[in-house]
Amino acid sequence: MSENAPLLIKDYLDSIANKIDEKIERTMEVIPASVDFKINDLYFEDKCYSFENIAVLFFDLHSSTQMTDVLNNNQLAQIYNIAVGNLVTLLNAFEADFIDIQGDGGFAIFWQKNNHKKALSAAFSITNFNTALVKKLREKYPNLETQGFKVGLAAGKVLVKKYGARGSEWKKPIWAGTPVNYAAKLCQQTTPGNILVTTNFYNQIEHDKYYTHGCNCRNENKDLYFWHERKDIQHLYKTNSAMTTTAALCFNCETDSSYIRKLMKNET
Repeated sequence: MSENAPLLIKDYLDSIANKIDEKIERTMEVIPASVDFKINDLYFEDKCYSFENIAVLFFDLHSSTQMTDVLNNNQLAQIYNIAVGNLVTLLNAFEADFIDIQGDGGFAIFWQKNNHKKALSAAFSITNFNTALVKKLREKYPNLETQGFKVGLAAGKVLVKKYGARGSEWKKPIWAGTPVNYAAKLCQQTTPGNILVTTNFYNQIEHDKYYTHGCNCRNENKDLYFWHERKDIQHLYKTNSAMTTTAALCFNCETDSSYIRKLMKNET
């Protein structure tokens, strides 16, 4: 660090303070987003978009820290490519509108028609994917502890704006709001195969029996309700309750395949 560095940093911090003074006096324009909103519509100026009822799916690879202790860099890169790469493919298949990868996890946001149903269907499919992923990884790396991806979902209002440094290549959308925070917190408080959702997310799908009971062969009884309440959730504002399920997609009959085809055509 040069001798002038402290002075340069002070000048920089003073400049930031002045910018704060300027921006705090300006009004941020908030534009209601339509279902046709595209990420490329985002502004870098003092404008942001608001969504009233999006679905957020957070995912995180279980026991990834243990992998760094037992695998070399080439092996880690291979697993991340297989695990995260294929998970993104699944999310795209269910028409996630935005996906952000953060190491061995990340989140997907759904805002178009049937967004909550598509997000939950994607979560069901991740449970299926976990089974196949863990089987293959254990065959090659028997000492791995991972059980696949943990998943948390939430729904509600968010704001989104593009942030970054002018003149820099780093510019990305930043999503702010309770659903993003809650989905992340739920993801950390569950295990692979146990999808955890906020109660307001559950309220979006509770009247569609496909998402609460499933098919006959999945449950052996079409009247068997497959959700349970958890009352030990931490760090959610004014509540410690969420809903959980171990449901996955069933491919033993036509029920799930037929429903998914209708869902992707927005016919449900």
